[in-house]
Amino acid sequence: MNLSNKKNIPLIIQRLLSARKYNKALSLIEASIADSGGLFSDAEETFEMRRATWLLRIDILRNIGRHAEALAWTCLECELNPENITAVALKKQLLAGLNLQNRTSFSSSINLTRDFQKDWNGVAGMRQLKSILETEIVLPLLERELYLAYKIPIPSGVIFHGPPGCGKSFIAKNLAERLKLKCFKVNPSEFASIYVHGGQENIKIFFEK
Repeated sequence: MNLSNKKNIPLIIQRLLSARKYNKALSLIEASIADSGGLFSDAEETFEMRRATWLLRIDILRNIGRHAEALAWTCLECELNPENITAVALKKQLLAGLNLQNRTSFSSSINLTRDFQKDWNGVAGMRQLKSILETEIVLPLLERELYLAYKIPIPSGVIFHGPPGCGKSFIAKNLAERLKLKCFKVNPSEFASIYVHGGQENIKIFFEK
Protein backbone atom coordinates (compact mmCIF):
# COMPACT_ATOMS: atom_id res chain seq x y z
CA MET A 1 0.00 0.00 0.00
CA ASN A 2 1.43 3.37 -1.04
CA LEU A 3 1.67 5.76 1.90
CA SER A 4 3.86 8.38 0.24
CA ASN A 5 1.40 11.20 0.97
CA LYS A 6 0.50 10.74 4.62
CA LYS A 7 -1.57 13.93 4.74
CA ASN A 8 -4.22 12.24 2.60
CA ILE A 9 -4.52 9.17 4.84
CA PRO A 10 -7.26 10.61 7.16
CA LEU A 11 -9.30 11.61 4.09
CA ILE A 12 -8.86 8.19 2.50
CA ILE A 13 -9.87 6.48 5.74
CA GLN A 14 -12.97 8.69 5.98
CA ARG A 15 -13.97 7.79 2.43
CA LEU A 16 -13.53 4.10 3.14
CA LEU A 17 -15.67 4.38 6.27
CA SER A 18 -18.36 6.28 4.38
CA ALA A 19 -18.41 3.46 1.84
CA ARG A 20 -18.56 0.92 4.72
CA LYS A 21 -15.25 -0.60 3.61
CA TYR A 22 -14.23 -1.18 7.21
CA ASN A 23 -11.63 -3.87 6.59
CA LYS A 24 -9.77 -1.68 4.10
CA ALA A 25 -9.89 1.22 6.56
CA LEU A 26 -8.47 -0.96 9.32
CA SER A 27 -5.74 -2.22 6.97
CA LEU A 28 -4.78 1.36 6.09
CA ILE A 29 -4.61 2.25 9.79
CA GLU A 30 -2.29 -0.69 10.44
CA ALA A 31 -0.13 0.23 7.44
CA SER A 32 0.13 3.86 8.53
CA ILE A 33 1.28 2.79 12.00
CA ALA A 34 3.91 0.45 10.58
CA ASP A 35 5.09 3.14 8.16
CA SER A 36 5.53 5.77 10.89
CA GLY A 37 8.13 4.17 13.09
CA GLY A 38 6.18 1.24 14.45
CA LEU A 39 3.93 0.74 17.43
CA PHE A 40 6.70 1.15 19.99
CA SER A 41 8.48 4.25 18.63
CA ASP A 42 9.32 6.93 21.20
CA ALA A 43 8.97 9.88 18.80
CA GLU A 44 6.36 12.41 19.95
CA GLU A 45 4.74 12.60 16.52
CA THR A 46 4.50 8.82 16.34
CA PHE A 47 3.02 8.66 19.82
CA GLU A 48 0.27 11.14 18.94
CA MET A 49 -0.42 9.35 15.66
CA ARG A 50 -0.56 5.97 17.40
CA ARG A 51 -2.93 7.33 20.04
CA ALA A 52 -5.29 8.83 17.45
CA THR A 53 -5.31 5.72 15.30
CA TRP A 54 -5.81 3.53 18.37
CA LEU A 55 -8.97 5.48 19.25
CA LEU A 56 -10.20 5.29 15.66
CA ARG A 57 -9.46 1.56 15.41
CA ILE A 58 -11.39 0.81 18.60
CA ASP A 59 -14.41 2.83 17.43
CA ILE A 60 -14.45 1.09 14.04
CA LEU A 61 -14.23 -2.36 15.61
CA ARG A 62 -17.03 -1.57 18.07
CA ASN A 63 -19.18 -0.09 15.33
CA ILE A 64 -18.95 -3.22 13.15
CA GLY A 65 -19.54 -5.62 16.04
CA ARG A 66 -16.01 -6.98 16.47
CA HIS A 67 -16.08 -6.39 20.22
CA ALA A 68 -13.64 -9.13 21.22
CA GLU A 69 -11.04 -7.71 18.83
CA ALA A 70 -11.65 -4.23 20.22
CA LEU A 71 -11.12 -5.64 23.71
CA ALA A 72 -7.84 -7.25 22.62
CA TRP A 73 -6.45 -3.95 21.33
CA THR A 74 -7.66 -2.17 24.46
CA CYS A 75 -5.98 -4.75 26.68
CA LEU A 76 -2.75 -4.27 24.71
CA GLU A 77 -2.89 -0.52 25.31
CA CYS A 78 -3.53 -1.10 29.03
CA GLU A 79 -0.48 -3.38 29.13
CA LEU A 80 1.76 -0.91 27.30
CA ASN A 81 0.44 2.18 29.10
CA PRO A 82 -1.13 1.27 32.47
CA GLU A 83 -1.63 4.98 33.24
CA ASN A 84 -3.97 5.41 30.25
CA ILE A 85 -7.27 5.79 32.09
CA THR A 86 -9.17 5.99 28.79
CA ALA A 87 -7.99 2.50 27.92
CA VAL A 88 -8.86 1.25 31.41
CA ALA A 89 -12.39 2.69 31.18
CA LEU A 90 -12.95 1.25 27.70
CA LYS A 91 -11.60 -2.11 28.84
CA LYS A 92 -14.07 -2.22 31.72
CA GLN A 93 -16.94 -1.28 29.42
CA LEU A 94 -16.02 -3.95 26.88
CA LEU A 95 -15.60 -6.60 29.58
CA ALA A 96 -18.99 -5.77 31.06
CA GLY A 97 -20.67 -5.63 27.66
CA LEU A 98 -19.29 -9.08 26.82
CA ASN A 99 -20.53 -10.41 30.19
CA LEU A 100 -16.95 -10.95 31.35
CA GLN A 101 -17.20 -8.57 34.29
CA ASN A 102 -19.82 -7.48 36.81
CA ARG A 103 -21.76 -4.52 35.45
CA THR A 104 -22.54 -3.20 38.93
CA SER A 105 -19.12 -1.54 39.13
CA PHE A 106 -20.27 0.97 36.50
CA SER A 107 -22.17 4.19 36.75
CA SER A 108 -23.43 4.14 33.15
CA SER A 109 -25.27 1.65 30.97
CA ILE A 110 -23.21 -0.37 28.51
CA ASN A 111 -23.96 -0.28 24.81
CA LEU A 112 -21.33 -2.05 22.74
CA THR A 113 -23.02 -1.41 19.41
CA ARG A 114 -21.98 2.06 18.29
CA ASP A 115 -23.94 4.08 15.75
CA PHE A 116 -22.11 7.34 15.14
CA GLN A 117 -24.86 8.69 12.86
CA LYS A 118 -27.36 8.28 15.70
CA ASP A 119 -25.01 9.32 18.50
CA TRP A 120 -23.93 12.48 16.70
CA ASN A 121 -27.24 13.36 15.05
CA GLY A 122 -26.05 13.43 11.46
CA VAL A 123 -22.58 14.97 11.89
CA ALA A 124 -20.95 13.68 8.71
CA GLY A 125 -17.27 12.84 8.56
CA MET A 126 -14.81 14.01 11.24
CA ARG A 127 -14.67 10.46 12.57
CA GLN A 128 -11.32 10.99 14.27
CA LEU A 129 -12.54 14.15 16.03
CA LYS A 130 -15.65 12.36 17.26
CA SER A 131 -13.53 9.46 18.52
CA ILE A 132 -11.37 11.89 20.52
CA LEU A 133 -14.44 13.64 21.96
CA GLU A 134 -15.96 10.28 22.90
CA THR A 135 -12.87 9.24 24.88
CA GLU A 136 -11.71 12.61 26.23
CA ILE A 137 -15.08 14.17 27.10
CA VAL A 138 -18.00 11.74 26.86
CA LEU A 139 -16.38 8.70 28.51
CA PRO A 140 -15.10 10.57 31.61
CA LEU A 141 -18.51 12.16 32.17
CA LEU A 142 -20.38 8.87 31.72
CA GLU A 143 -17.88 6.95 33.87
CA ARG A 144 -17.34 9.71 36.44
CA GLU A 145 -16.95 7.36 39.42
CA LEU A 146 -14.22 5.36 37.69
CA TYR A 147 -12.20 8.45 36.77
CA LEU A 148 -12.53 9.89 40.27
CA ALA A 149 -11.39 6.57 41.72
CA TYR A 150 -8.20 6.90 39.66
CA LYS A 151 -7.91 10.56 40.77
CA ILE A 152 -8.28 11.75 37.16
CA PRO A 153 -9.93 15.20 36.92
CA ILE A 154 -13.26 15.26 35.12
CA PRO A 155 -13.07 17.63 32.10
CA SER A 156 -14.90 20.90 32.67
CA GLY A 157 -14.80 22.19 29.11
CA VAL A 158 -13.40 21.91 25.60
CA ILE A 159 -12.22 24.56 23.13
CA PHE A 160 -12.85 24.23 19.39
CA HIS A 161 -10.89 26.42 17.01
CA GLY A 162 -10.90 26.90 13.26
CA PRO A 163 -12.15 29.19 10.48
CA PRO A 164 -15.81 30.25 10.24
CA GLY A 165 -18.09 27.56 8.86
CA CYS A 166 -15.93 24.54 9.71
CA GLY A 167 -18.56 23.13 12.09
CA LYS A 168 -17.41 24.24 15.56
CA SER A 169 -20.87 25.32 16.76
CA PHE A 170 -22.57 22.32 15.19
CA ILE A 171 -20.15 19.90 16.87
CA ALA A 172 -20.57 21.72 20.22
CA LYS A 173 -24.37 21.50 19.94
CA ASN A 174 -24.24 17.79 19.16
CA LEU A 175 -21.72 17.15 21.94
CA ALA A 176 -24.19 18.73 24.38
CA GLU A 177 -26.98 16.53 23.02
CA ARG A 178 -24.71 13.47 23.30
CA LEU A 179 -24.29 14.27 27.01
CA LYS A 180 -27.94 15.34 27.46
CA LEU A 181 -26.88 18.87 28.42
CA LYS A 182 -28.29 22.27 27.45
CA CYS A 183 -26.46 24.30 24.82
CA PHE A 184 -26.36 28.12 24.81
CA LYS A 185 -24.92 30.03 21.87
CA VAL A 186 -23.77 33.62 22.51
CA ASN A 187 -21.53 36.17 20.82
CA PRO A 188 -19.00 38.37 22.66
CA SER A 189 -20.93 41.49 21.60
CA GLU A 190 -23.88 40.33 23.70
CA PHE A 191 -21.82 40.91 26.86
CA ALA A 192 -21.06 44.54 26.01
CA SER A 193 -22.21 47.20 28.45
CA ILE A 194 -22.05 51.00 28.76
CA TYR A 195 -21.13 50.62 32.43
CA VAL A 196 -17.68 50.05 33.89
CA HIS A 197 -17.28 46.31 34.60
CA GLY A 198 -20.76 45.81 33.14
CA GLY A 199 -19.41 43.24 30.67
CA GLN A 200 -17.97 41.13 33.49
CA GLU A 201 -21.32 41.29 35.28
CA ASN A 202 -23.14 40.12 32.15
CA ILE A 203 -20.72 37.20 31.79
CA LYS A 204 -21.28 36.28 35.45
CA ILE A 205 -25.07 36.33 34.97
CA PHE A 206 -24.77 34.19 31.84
CA PHE A 207 -22.68 31.52 33.59
CA GLU A 208 -25.11 31.48 36.52
CA LYS A 209 -27.89 30.69 34.05
